[in-house]
Amino acid sequence: MQARRNHKRNTRKTAGSRASDKPETLIPLRFVAQAMGASVRWDGKNQQVLIATK
Repeated sequence: MQARRNHKRNTRKTAGSRASDKPETLIPLRFVAQAMGASVRWDGKNQQVLIATK
């Protein structure tokens, strides 16, 4: 899994692995965004999740 944190790429082996000793919480981003009325799509070319409010 890859994500960006403070504009730096952060790669994890699994969704539940820890990248640091600092506490963190992982959330199902698509579920939360859609529950709040946003649209979510995947940009495969740039490997980004795009979230837009309606």
